[in-house]
Amino acid sequence: MTLVASEKARHGMVREALTDVLMDRAAWTHARLQSGRDLGVELHEETITQDLQLDISAALPAMMVRTFTKRQEARTGADWQWEWWFEGRQWFGLRVQAKRLKRLPSGQLGYDLGYQRGGNRRQIDVLIDDARRVRVPAAYVLYNGPDLDISKFTWGCHRLPPSPAFFGVSLLPAMVARDLVNAGTVDFTTVGARSRPWSCLASCDWPECHPFQRPEKTSPAHPADRSDDLSWRTALSYFRIQEQARLAGELDAEQESASVPRQLPGLRDLPPPYVADFLAQDLLADSALPRRVGALTVFRATTR
Repeated sequence: MTLVASEKARHGMVREALTDVLMDRAAWTHARLQSGRDLGVELHEETITQDLQLDISAALPAMMVRTFTKRQEARTGADWQWEWWFEGRQWFGLRVQAKRLKRLPSGQLGYDLGYQRGGNRRQIDVLIDDARRVRVPAAYVLYNGPDLDISKFTWGCHRLPPSPAFFGVSLLPAMVARDLVNAGTVDFTTVGARSRPWSCLASCDWPECHPFQRPEKTSPAHPADRSDDLSWRTALSYFRIQEQARLAGELDAEQESASVPRQLPGLRDLPPPYVADFLAQDLLADSALPRRVGALTVFRATTR
């Protein structure tokens, strides 16, 4: 999914609107999965993902949307790729795999983060390794329905109060997910404490969430500080979420704050070639996508 913002968005319209839309869709996902349970219809990740992509595009009327997909049976690493762009600035990409909260074969409530389909490689390893190859971070979006009980884990977001509606879709960095898989702790309580509402991806700028500080306004401009750039803010938000997840339950309250890295991971000057080709040539063929990316949605700002 590529977000291409216009000059009108430079003052925050897209960021604020996107945050609101992600919060709204999280509440919808929780309610939708509950309705499915009530009516005896089990909704799978693919269905929810497609609905969310459609609803996000419909909720942002200033943008037209084009989507192209690969054959669904070829999806082995990522369900889709988000590309964030602020015109004339930098790109931030994120490979995404979706998982639903459910009862695992072990009987515990959790997420199938260690899923393995054929061969000897786990899906999570394919996701991380392939994302690293193209220099983008990877994450899981977690769909949480009627089994969600926010009293069972430590709520780590200080931007939003504890609520099932805000956690209907949560986000977990893939590197942290692999640590949990390796440790055999993919239960709901452990994963929930390491996850954050997915709306934080567009708006995590709260110092209470994680002990590191942004550059002081009175200090010289930090080389990585591009606070009016949507892609920079998204990269910073993802970095904060990843650090929160890594250090959840491990930091002493008195530990000193860390500084923002000089170069945020995942930021780049140009989009991947297949994104650039799609934007330039409007390619729709399945072969235009990387082998392990199931979908790419392009949001282009309109003049209406």
